Amino acid sequence: MLVGAGLLLPVSAAVAEPSSPPAVAASSVGRPAPVVAGAAVCAAPHIVPTTLMRGAYGSAGLDLVGGITGWVAEQEPTRGRGGPVLTDRIKQLPAGKVPGTGPEKPRGGVMSVHLERYESAPGAEDGDVTVTGGVSGNRAEVYGRYPERASTTEPGDWPDPPGSTRYYSFAVLVPEGHTFATDTKWMTLTQFKGFRGGSPPVALEIKRDHFIVGGANGALKSFVPNGDLGEVVPGRWTHFTFGLHYSTSAREGWVEVYRDGQMVTPRSYLPTLDVVNGQADPAYLKQGIYRTKSWAVPHTVYFGPTTVTDWYSGR
Repeated sequence: MLVGAGLLLPVSAAVAEPSSPPAVAASSVGRPAPVVAGAAVCAAPHIVPTTLMRGAYGSAGLDLVGGITGWVAEQEPTRGRGGPVLTDRIKQLPAGKVPGTGPEKPRGGVMSVHLERYESAPGAEDGDVTVTGGVSGNRAEVYGRYPERASTTEPGDWPDPPGSTRYYSFAVLVPEGHTFATDTKWMTLTQFKGFRGGSPPVALEIKRDHFIVGGANGALKSFVPNGDLGEVVPGRWTHFTFGLHYSTSAREGWVEVYRDGQMVTPRSYLPTLDVVNGQADPAYLKQGIYRTKSWAVPHTVYFGPTTVTDWYSGR
């Protein structure tokens, strides 16, 4: 499916939805909380992670991210408010055309996400405009871990339900020549987002020239100074694994983050789900570029395939 101007449009019968995983008891999926940032951590050798999503990119000539990628749909901007959908903003690149360097560079294809400015002047809305639920923004994203009938699916029946533990692993490349903010402009690359809520409880963001743990709840928690995950190195691939235990409780929900196999955010407790209408707001996964409308320059970011498991066992 293709999402443009807030509408779901069928684009390919090959778009695959991730299957719902078996229910996992919260007590059976955790592991002893690591305490040393910077240490490589592996699961006990007798534990085999259950792979809940694994995709691949690289179909030359396709601008759609569906089929074997594991994503449900794209959310691409239109040319100005109400204009044609810009289907070239999210692409798959085959292995031979993948830019960047470093040991974390994917061996196969990747996803390319591109955004132009939102408007040429205040109020013009003549650039890359995405309208979702009546709210306009500057974004190009894919999303997954999302049921077919989201509005009528109970939180416990979502792919990543309350009480579950998930590890989301992927590589990301910020290319050479990337323009970083020198002020408060924000850019979000991955959202662990509630279905009905606004800002995601937890997200991967870029703040100035650093990766950070962001989101409505992530930004409020002092994991490490300012949620800092380290400097962005343009032109060099970086691998992240975000571990989350989903809960509305600050005593039960947690986040831990690994960068290139090294722990950079030890397990930290916070609500990883919002409460909406008296119940947990189920989470799904979004990835791409979502940024403040005040950016006046284009941005491109590349993503390797995303794997979702219920246990961390290293890269």
